[in-house]
Amino acid sequence: TDILSLFPKGVLKDSKKLSEKIRNEIVQKVEQLVLGKKVVYGIGEVSAKSIDEIGINPAINEAIADALTKLHTQGVGKDSFIYLDGALHVPVIYQQETIIKGDEKISEIAIASIIAKVYRDNMMKSLARTLPDYGFENHVGYGTPAHYEAIEKHGMTEHHRRSFLKRIL
Repeated sequence: TDILSLFPKGVLKDSKKLSEKIRNEIVQKVEQLVLGKKVVYGIGEVSAKSIDEIGINPAINEAIADALTKLHTQGVGKDSFIYLDGALHVPVIYQQETIIKGDEKISEIAIASIIAKVYRDNMMKSLARTLPDYGFENHVGYGTPAHYEAIEKHGMTEHHRRSFLKRIL
């Protein structure tokens, strides 16, 4: 399957530059490819508490390791080539290439970025049902004025990174 065909007009875009509707449509198409065993992916997660305790870069490395472990359990070999966006790196045992703005140049990075954003946005919308005072369904955790106002009014939750919010603590 040509991954590029999943994108509007066959043009790769940063996940944040696509509408929510388009991102969701792309993920639905990817899920069909997953069911057909043509695509596999793994999502790595790290808690806000962990990020605060160990720092953002070690936490990113932990999330990458988590995602790679999930891929390995699906049969992806450690000899696979890995593309990464920005300044990310995986352990040196992997063949890898880091590409600045990779989500606009490499289809695998673009798809991974979209899957991650849709996953996180859905997680935040789910969180909004248990924490309705924070407006997560609208800002999905980004630092909007409304989000900062909600934190000032209702306090921080275990889902907020204190290290990121030092200016309002």
